[in-house]
Amino acid sequence: MNRVPSGRRGFTLVEMLVAMAVLGILAVLLAEIANRACAAWMRGEAQASRSQAVRAVMNFLGTDLRCALRPLNPADQESFQFVENPPGLSQDFRNRDSLFWQSAVGNSDAGEVAIVGYFVRWYTEDGRPAPRLCRLMIEAGEAGQPNPDFRLHTNPDAWLTTDLVETAAPGTEAAKFSGLLAEHVVGLWIRCFDAQGTLIPNFDSRVQNQMPTRVEVGLVLLDTRAARRLDETRAEELRAAVRNAETAGDFLAAVAGSTALRSLQPHLVPYESSFHLNAAP
Repeated sequence: MNRVPSGRRGFTLVEMLVAMAVLGILAVLLAEIANRACAAWMRGEAQASRSQAVRAVMNFLGTDLRCALRPLNPADQESFQFVENPPGLSQDFRNRDSLFWQSAVGNSDAGEVAIVGYFVRWYTEDGRPAPRLCRLMIEAGEAGQPNPDFRLHTNPDAWLTTDLVETAAPGTEAAKFSGLLAEHVVGLWIRCFDAQGTLIPNFDSRVQNQMPTRVEVGLVLLDTRAARRLDETRAEELRAAVRNAETAGDFLAAVAGSTALRSLQPHLVPYESSFHLNAAP
């Protein structure tokens, strides 16, 4: 008995191989799209996290500035002071600027007055450079037990020293990160203006006999991935660029124009804000 062909046939080997190749290409393309989407989402999450952290830092700093105490007699060395880049401090605390003053943010029995300050310092931990924004806070002390580190009235010419800042706000892992406010901040820029809007470099209330009316603050953060790949050579180049730049914008322009630092440009994020002081005249 002869069989009648049904008219159907299976796939040839060539057709199967072509189909598998097409499916493989589609799978690779879909995986690449998924990877890129995941990377973009992670970058967005990291950017949002950094923005949230810096907003918190700026809010913290803004509260301290708005609570700055106006000296009754700015020329009095024992009165309250507002000093940008104090000359008695080590250059290690100037990346690019530092700022110290007295603020009504204390919470001790002796009163609300506290010495407050902000600075960026570069550390080396686990063999890697680690730039950090630190906050100094020294309260007056408890009732009947004044804090010996609160030297504004007892030693007005040396109320702020390198040893004191290192002790009160070390910012290191060994000191349980006391004084640390934010990691991976490569630079801090401070610009103080008087009531006429004139910029006064290295503001000192004892010299100007007044408080600034407005303070502009700039920060530049390096993202975590780039910070972990930073070596000492690149860190020193970054520090030099920070110290030579008048503003955060100038620093980013210098990085963009530097062959050695240009690759870091996408990983540097600037933040700027302006604060009006309640204690200003």
